[in-house]
Amino acid sequence: MNKPSFAAPTRKGRPSNRASDADPATIAEFVAKALENPATPPPPTPLAPEPPTDRKRYSGVWHDMTPEERSAYAKKLAAMRRPENMRRAYKRTRGPKGWSAEDAAAAKVAARLAAERLVERLIANGTIPRSDIDGANATVAALTLLAAPGGAKADKLAAARKLLRHYHADLAGMV
Repeated sequence: MNKPSFAAPTRKGRPSNRASDADPATIAEFVAKALENPATPPPPTPLAPEPPTDRKRYSGVWHDMTPEERSAYAKKLAAMRRPENMRRAYKRTRGPKGWSAEDAAAAKVAARLAAERLVERLIANGTIPRSDIDGANATVAALTLLAAPGGAKADKLAAARKLLRHYHADLAGMV
C-alpha cells in the first residue's frame, strides 16, 4: 500500500483541476488568448475623502496663516533643506498606463508562470525537445511578453508571429 507523501497534504472534497483546464494547451491557443484578451489593470482605489471645511479650498497647515506667517514658515522650511536631500538620484517606478508598478509586476509574474507551465507541458509532450534549453527559455520570454501588461503592440505581434511561425507554421499568417 502506497503511503501518501508528507510533503503533499491530503485534500478533502472534490479534486479541482480548474487552473489546468483554463490554461491553454498549445502555443496557438496561448497566443490567441493573449491577443484577444489583453491584460487589464485593476480598478483604481477610491479617492480619500476630503477634509471637512467650511471653505471650498483647504490648504493644510497654510490654511489659517496670514501672508506674513506663510512667508516666514516657507523661509524656515527652505532653510532646513539640504542639497543631498534634494537630489533625484532614484528612479521612479511606474507601470504601464493605468497600472501601478506593483500590480504590473504581479501581472508579469503571473504571465511568466503561465508561460512556464505551458512550456513544461510542451516539453512533456515532445513539442519542444528536452535538449533545447535556449529554445524553451526564448519561448517562455516571448509568451511572457504576449501575456504581460504594457509593451508595444508591435512587439507583441512580432513575438506572436515568431512563435506561430516556429510552432504552427500553418497558422503563422493569421496574426
